[in-house]
Amino acid sequence: MSSPRRFLAAGLLRHPLHRLRARRPSPRPRPLLGIFSPLAVALALLLSGLRFNTSASLPRGIYLLRRRPPSRVGLVLACPPPWAARLALARHYLPAGSCPGGTQPLGKLLLALPGDRLALSAAGLSVNGRPIPSSLPLPADTAGRPLPPHPYGRFQLGPTQVWLFSTHPRSFDSRYFGPVDRADVLGILQPIWTTKQRSLPGGLRKRRAELGEIPGTEQTGSGSRH
Repeated sequence: MSSPRRFLAAGLLRHPLHRLRARRPSPRPRPLLGIFSPLAVALALLLSGLRFNTSASLPRGIYLLRRRPPSRVGLVLACPPPWAARLALARHYLPAGSCPGGTQPLGKLLLALPGDRLALSAAGLSVNGRPIPSSLPLPADTAGRPLPPHPYGRFQLGPTQVWLFSTHPRSFDSRYFGPVDRADVLGILQPIWTTKQRSLPGGLRKRRAELGEIPGTEQTGSGSRH
């Protein structure tokens, strides 16, 4: 007759729990955090105000968006007029985004403020009688499609109007869609890290100096692309 100890040992060897211990543990599922962490980082950067510019209208790099109304010449992020945004979207000047016209906002130089006097012609743009270099409107885009300019003539910006500009020769800016409302300016862009800064032509350096701004910086204390 078998002893109880031997019976107990044999029973343990046949117990299913013993076989479970011998199995290789199943791999742990990957945590969702590892999958979504890049999205979380990108969202956190957007919420913090950081913007990445990959277009040629501004020096490529990282900018900090300060959501405050501009009160001087400087870099801004703004939505184009809805009709211009729809044209830019159809022609692939701009990707889809959250602006009223369905595009991403534009990073541009805010060149003229309410009350400034502008003159636009086939020869270019002037602000308060000062010619602006590299401001000749182009008759067509790179695909040969007509690119009508804003109506030529002399005019004064209204109390809520500003003028957007870029020194890039093929920038899609106010030379084509005219002035924009200050309410469409989302904020001021402060460079954090950029590639080699494109030097401003002499006329633009003087224009910024007239308003007390240091070229290459954005003084915010007093208030995305072609």
